[in-house]
Amino acid sequence: MSLTPRLIETNEICESRFQPRSRYSNENINALAADIAEHGIMQPPWVRPIKGKAPVKFELIFGHRRWKAAVQAGYAQIPAVVREVDDLESRRLAVIENLDNESLSDWDEARAVNDLWLAFNEAEGAEISQTELCRRLGRAPQWLINRRRVLDLPADLAPIAAAHSGVMTQLFDIAATKGELRKRLIAGFDTEGKRRLSVKAVRAIIAEEHERAGVVLASYTPPDTHSQRRQTQARGHGTAPQSRGVTVTGSTVREATDSAAAAARAMLYSLDTAERWLAAGGKVPRAELLQVQRRVSVLLGGE
Repeated sequence: MSLTPRLIETNEICESRFQPRSRYSNENINALAADIAEHGIMQPPWVRPIKGKAPVKFELIFGHRRWKAAVQAGYAQIPAVVREVDDLESRRLAVIENLDNESLSDWDEARAVNDLWLAFNEAEGAEISQTELCRRLGRAPQWLINRRRVLDLPADLAPIAAAHSGVMTQLFDIAATKGELRKRLIAGFDTEGKRRLSVKAVRAIIAEEHERAGVVLASYTPPDTHSQRRQTQARGHGTAPQSRGVTVTGSTVREATDSAAAAARAMLYSLDTAERWLAAGGKVPRAELLQVQRRVSVLLGGE
């Protein structure tokens, strides 16, 4: 397998059918074009031979922005690495390269991973496990679970996920709110990928609202992963372990406002990932569950 690039006419290259990026920033393309005009292409795109409509002879595997920027910079030829790969491998390479560069929005990243999973299942005639998909992508199970949760975000949060990268934690927190608090949090993000609230800012706003509403957390018992894992193994992986959950005083429930209800949903939403992963026979490090405990405390103004 040769990774030595060769010069290819830019008009002989077309975009990939499996390109995971749904939008391009003109500002970023312009900046990249200026850089290429001055320094050249430092990292050649990868392409594969195809039988396309003349003059097209190659389809991009990855490097779409570099190709677009080179064309904009006036390049008639660019160096590219030619690989003989099938559709499935082309899709996998495109996803991995974009994940490694952290250049996709949260929505594009989640959609690309899900589409790749479906493609693997179709090619192999059976559904591969989450563990196997993570192995093929070189990622941890929790990473995959979070990407799948992005696709389940409410409609009012999807445009934010499509415009930004690295805002999953904020959006998961916002998904557990409603009403004016939710609108206030959403207003902190634009749909151009330029303005956002940090995790700290989102949680401070939520904690402020919950404190104003008088929400309190009486006690919290993090799930005992070791005993639950033993119970799961004893019963078989098909049976979900019992949730230990959250204990709230009766007076707190009686005095609950809309904000309190939102806080309760936030707790359950945070714990849902761990519970579902345990139910599937997976392993959740205790450190991750303690992070959930701290997250719940912050959401309810406990820290």
